[in-house]
Amino acid sequence: MNQSQWTGLVAWMCELWPHAPIEPDTATAWWPFVAHLDQEQARTAIATCALEPGRRWPPGVGDIVAAASQPGRDWWDAWLEVHDACAGGRGRVNTDSDDPAVQEFVAQLSEWREQVDEGSPTLRAQFRDFYRTWTGSQQREHRAALATNVIAQLGSGLRQIGGGGAA
Repeated sequence: MNQSQWTGLVAWMCELWPHAPIEPDTATAWWPFVAHLDQEQARTAIATCALEPGRRWPPGVGDIVAAASQPGRDWWDAWLEVHDACAGGRGRVNTDSDDPAVQEFVAQLSEWREQVDEGSPTLRAQFRDFYRTWTGSQQREHRAALATNVIAQLGSGLRQIGGGGAA
């Protein structure tokens, strides 16, 4: 996304939340944090925030980045892939998934594969918790790396706010 497209999305947010306009300086300050997103990804993230029950204020830049980096699938879809990977119980396990969380979980199963075939509710709940934790940590790592890159890019362009404690 380029800065002009970002400016258009900020204008759209001002239409969605007319009681809380986003100042141009704020939009400019947010730009380095959203520059890595494509326009449709950012628009979808903003729309996702707009549809949150009870949201009365526009999303902050962190909300937008978080909404844009949420996993594209539900844990249940990933569970079905685990089930397919373990089909046949004691046979060879297929770990060729594109989802690293599924790969990791299937690799750890070994003798528990039969319980996957039987639809064990306990194992399913454990996978749900594992998947949510895995995707959450991946999102946190992505946001931390993004923040580190943005700060490095801004470098000497950061300005001190206030007097810095000097009297």
